[in-house]
Amino acid sequence: VKQLEIVGGPEILDGSRKRRVVGQRISPELLDEVSSWAEAQLRNHGFPCPQVDVKAQVWDGKIVLNVKAGPRLRIRHFSIKGLDGLEPSVVRRYKAFQEGEWYDMRATQLTASRMMNE
Repeated sequence: VKQLEIVGGPEILDGSRKRRVVGQRISPELLDEVSSWAEAQLRNHGFPCPQVDVKAQVWDGKIVLNVKAGPRLRIRHFSIKGLDGLEPSVVRRYKAFQEGEWYDMRATQLTASRMMNE
């Protein structure tokens, strides 16, 4: 790989910040890694449903990510359902996010992890 190019994505996606791509051999695993990285970056910055199409141009050593980030969304409401007999205020202490914040996949995963660990 000589270059990682991102087409159509927001400024938070900066191909120069993705380490260990340039200089690697193009492989299906590398393409999956780059695609997963881009999706995670978008989901961590308010874009819950991004679409990332990755293509390798072997003739010039370029990996091209065509990105459709979708709308950037804030968390509007968080409801607690299906926890029979459990006081909702108890569950709220595990939340790693607040209403009004940008959606962040890491915060929702942390919340779920905290609840499952208890």
